[in-house]
Amino acid sequence: MANSLTVFDQTFSSQKEAEFFFYQIRDASWESKTAITEGRQFDLLKALYEEYCRCTDWPLPGKAVSFLARYIGREGGTTVGFGVTFDNGKETEFSARKAIKAVAAGVTR
Repeated sequence: MANSLTVFDQTFSSQKEAEFFFYQIRDASWESKTAITEGRQFDLLKALYEEYCRCTDWPLPGKAVSFLARYIGREGGTTVGFGVTFDNGKETEFSARKAIKAVAAGVTR
């Protein structure tokens, strides 16, 4: 799990470091119940999500306009992840951990 990765212009020496970084963003959004719609955090989340979609050959449903920490489904229960809202009103969710793992591995299916 030591693969380094770059998201937007931020380089992480390991997946653990990237997880810690994005979990801090997630936790702050969760506590404040505030959507992230601009600024550096938005740019980093957008870049992570778009690269995750590229690596997993997942189509983007639109242009991301906001991210908000929320409960997301997971095998056997739920966890806190990110909800993404797009310019066309569609919403989806994603796990920062899964995104980081895919991006670090350069997975393309």
